[in-house]
Amino acid sequence: MDDDLAISRIDQLTADDYQAGFTLLREQMATSDLLMLKAHFESPDYKISATQLAARAGFSNFETANLRYGLLASKFLDFFQIHLEEYVKINVLVLLENINGEWHWVLRPQVVNALSKLMWFDSKPQLDILQEIELLQDSYNNLQETTRQAIIRSRIGQGQFRAELVEYWQGCSVTGCSNIELLRASHIKPWRDSSNSERLDKYNGLLLIPSLDACFDLGLISFSEEGNILLSSELDDSTSQRLWCINREVGAIRPLEPCG
Repeated sequence: MDDDLAISRIDQLTADDYQAGFTLLREQMATSDLLMLKAHFESPDYKISATQLAARAGFSNFETANLRYGLLASKFLDFFQIHLEEYVKINVLVLLENINGEWHWVLRPQVVNALSKLMWFDSKPQLDILQEIELLQDSYNNLQETTRQAIIRSRIGQGQFRAELVEYWQGCSVTGCSNIELLRASHIKPWRDSSNSERLDKYNGLLLIPSLDACFDLGLISFSEEGNILLSSELDDSTSQRLWCINREVGAIRPLEPCG
């Protein structure tokens, strides 16, 4: 696709499209990405220069701000399956405006609306995550079922539920991997079968590396009452070895005394 067609597709994206993108990409965003978005979102008229953004986000120079914002924009282009050849990637998030010879980035209105709905940078008290989902249910219902469920699970995984799992497990519940940014919050009892209290209960959750989380979500693995991993017959030993180096004889939830 040529760049003009790509820009036309970007122009047609809705606030709901961006809301889905922000939600599903949230776990891939670094703290610096959120600082940039917050600084830009809180700027007058949602307008900021690279130099101003660098200062507010704590970068040493505007080149770093350019690079970081470009990398974040690339994630959205991949999410929307849009390819830009020559135009700068940040076009997916902003409009460009030349003010007195200096380029400024202006957040696209759809991006502003999406961030406003998500309330990531709202200084007002945050709603309970379940209340937030209920308030946004109409926009979620306009999406395909698989996308809607992924967004809801992701919103739960980003909030207090995930924070409590991180505090409780201090790493992957199985492998012990302590790189928290890589880990995903998973419900033991499926979301659809859980009550509201169970959906936010840290004892109904595991913190897992992505490969284990994906297999758990697909029903390819489960856990016994003793905490041992149970492998589906559809998952062969060769695949499980490559994914996380376990077999049917080993692999279990790490022993951990309940706390709190």
